[in-house]
Amino acid sequence: SKIYVDGEVKKPGIYDYQPGMTAMSACIMAGGFDRFAAPNRTRIIRKEGEEQGIIEINLNEVKKGAAPDVELRPGDRIHVPETWL
Repeated sequence: SKIYVDGEVKKPGIYDYQPGMTAMSACIMAGGFDRFAAPNRTRIIRKEGEEQGIIEINLNEVKKGAAPDVELRPGDRIHVPETWL
């Protein structure tokens, strides 16, 4: 099973899913955030049957320990957007 990391990370791509993997650990596997990344607006796109759900997560808050990280499921796609500045 795979997870997908795209957007403003150093090495966007498809990675092997590992049990217990979180949004932050997946971004670290993808080389960390690019200079123009907005980790505070990260989204996890998760297919549930025919439905597609979006989980918004602030990875800046996760990094500080102020918000819980989200455990991933196989097939999840993590998108780190670009800053507006």
